[in-house]
Amino acid sequence: MLTVSFWLAVFSMTMILVFESIGLLEGLLPDTAKFRNAFRASSLTAVLSSVLGTSPTVAAAESAAGIVEGGRSGLTALVGGALFLLTLVFIPLLAYVPQAAVAPVIIITGALMMQHLENIQFQDFSEWFPAFLIIVLIPLTNSISTGLAFGFAAHPMMKVFTGRRHELGTLSYVLGVLFLLQLVFEAAQ
Repeated sequence: MLTVSFWLAVFSMTMILVFESIGLLEGLLPDTAKFRNAFRASSLTAVLSSVLGTSPTVAAAESAAGIVEGGRSGLTALVGGALFLLTLVFIPLLAYVPQAAVAPVIIITGALMMQHLENIQFQDFSEWFPAFLIIVLIPLTNSISTGLAFGFAAHPMMKVFTGRRHELGTLSYVLGVLFLLQLVFEAAQ
């Protein structure tokens, strides 16, 4: 716990969990009044999963399918969970699925995510360039956290360089500095 690499990993995972939860819950919950409870539930499950030694439990994009079909009471999640338990029997069969069969699904998922590019202000360089860095550097660095770090470090820097630092709050600058430090420490290792 006393190493820089440990804290870099903790910071990276925390930022990924936070932004993944924000993005997914914003897409799944049209009622912003429910955000607070949803974020509390998400943080509780993330803490519990770390105590149990499993990967973080977060809301999944697949939850949208249940919500669109009308599953809002929690019964959908319970049925889905029970069906996932049944699939444990088939896990050994996954060894027979080639990686090439998985790639098209990931590519299509990435392509579907591109529809949200319309929300980027392309007339403002200080807005679109950090988004461009994230989009390009995630696949080029083969790391979600590194791609996000470049974008989140670049955004406040772009605002400062263009003389528009008042457009961002203090938290954006704090995150920008932390992401920049992450990149510097990763490069030094």
